Amino acid sequence: MEKYRLKADVKSEDIVVYDYSFGGYGVLSKKVVDIMVKVAKTEGLLLDPVYTAKAFAGLIDLVRKGVVEQGSQVIFIHTGGYPIIFQYSEEVWKLIKKG
Repeated sequence: MEKYRLKADVKSEDIVVYDYSFGGYGVLSKKVVDIMVKVAKTEGLLLDPVYTAKAFAGLIDLVRKGVVEQGSQVIFIHTGGYPIIFQYSEEVWKLIKKG
């Protein structure tokens, strides 16, 4: 946190882990691909189908459920994964076409 000049005292009890694996590692779903497309169109941000799209889908779900307050400040750490998009391109395209 100091590296980014953020003032926060985060304790282990502040960290909660939710399961938004959508079937597991490398498993694609229509919901995950829909999130990839929506975020790419609205934010210009590419999310990979293995990690970041699933994490972002989880964040959206937590906001909808009220676990994360709508309008609150959230830091979403995008860990990369751009190359993996191309590895899954055929599967992603099939799910997009199902529309």
